[in-house]
Amino acid sequence: MTRVNLGRYADPEYLDAALYDLENPWGPDDDFFLALARREGGPVLDLGCGTGRLARAIARAGLDVTGIEPVPAMLARARALSGDHAIDYVPGDARRFRLDRRFRLVTMTAHAFQHLLGAADQAAALGRIAEHLVPGGLFAFDLRNIAVQNFDAPGLFRGLRNFYDEEGRRIDFEHMPRWDATNGRATYLLRRRRQATGETWRSRVVLQYTEPDALDMQLRGAGLELVDRYGDWPGLPFVSDSPEIISVCRKA
Repeated sequence: MTRVNLGRYADPEYLDAALYDLENPWGPDDDFFLALARREGGPVLDLGCGTGRLARAIARAGLDVTGIEPVPAMLARARALSGDHAIDYVPGDARRFRLDRRFRLVTMTAHAFQHLLGAADQAAALGRIAEHLVPGGLFAFDLRNIAVQNFDAPGLFRGLRNFYDEEGRRIDFEHMPRWDATNGRATYLLRRRRQATGETWRSRVVLQYTEPDALDMQLRGAGLELVDRYGDWPGLPFVSDSPEIISVCRKA
């Protein structure tokens, strides 16, 4: 196994919000959640809203939307990009937020649910979400399917994708996952390198993987009924080897 200086990967992910936006443009997952918001109507709560990409689109559709985000850099960029859109951005944690209103739809996109580490954190967040839904309101979220993850060769960096900066210079993105079967978590060492200059950004993130049966038990415990499940965008049926677990739940 390749030895890696973990101290160089001490920074958490999501500190560079502008880089995040370059790397994560609008995609079919955003189309899915925006269509759901248009169908259900507002008010909408975008939980873990990041830099506000989806929240701004929901606002442009004429819906009342609130965004909650725990990372200050992401929240600051969301506010800076909001323009004339009347979006209420709130600093907060999915496990502990309290707002004096209820919502027809709560979304948690871009696999943000996987940042809830362990059953206790998941239960706390789902309880908060259910409490902030109107009766019959929907909670929609996504996470990666553990069944199709490859955690072999844990000491090797793997190319994930590439994207381009504002000046058209290519940035290569690699990761090295380290799987812990005892708790169902993967620690990812992340490395982004600008080809033209060799400039490199390093960070790490820990993600929780949850089997569908365990996930459904957590949902039922929070009073949320699964009404639809999809396995990939733009809403393909879920099967055991689907890349995604996309769930739409209704508050009883």
